[in-house]
Amino acid sequence: MTETPTLHADLVPAKVQKAWVDDDVLLLDLFAGSRRLLEVRPGQLREIPERSTRDLDGVPPALQGQVRKELVPSILSAIEVRDFGVTSLLFRRKGAPDRRLLIEADGRDPRWFLLASVDDGERILACVPGHKPRDGRDTRRGRLYEAPRHQP
Repeated sequence: MTETPTLHADLVPAKVQKAWVDDDVLLLDLFAGSRRLLEVRPGQLREIPERSTRDLDGVPPALQGQVRKELVPSILSAIEVRDFGVTSLLFRRKGAPDRRLLIEADGRDPRWFLLASVDDGERILACVPGHKPRDGRDTRRGRLYEAPRHQP
């Protein structure tokens, strides 16, 4: 199931305070005047009510460490909806290249990506889920990101 984001306009800018990864779900703890939780699933992005994150502090997957390294602390500075049901979240940090979180809302093949801005485009740092997309794109770590080849 895919979901168009319905986020409050006052979410940007927001400081990323912490991040958790549990299976294919990314939870971002943001501060934009108050604490806000943003949940990212393959194909879905939504703001969720404040809840206890105590259950997320167990043994983390390796991806959690990478997401924290790349996004904490940073500033969520833009949210935009692109073509083909792709939602883009731009993160900035002083002295570091921009990072982007892309959520592809394809009902048959939803996923999310963590990308690093480089001179020739955006390089994939992580892709969830990790299996190859049905449209044949190469989504392995270190590859340049390609937009979906078909309309979801």
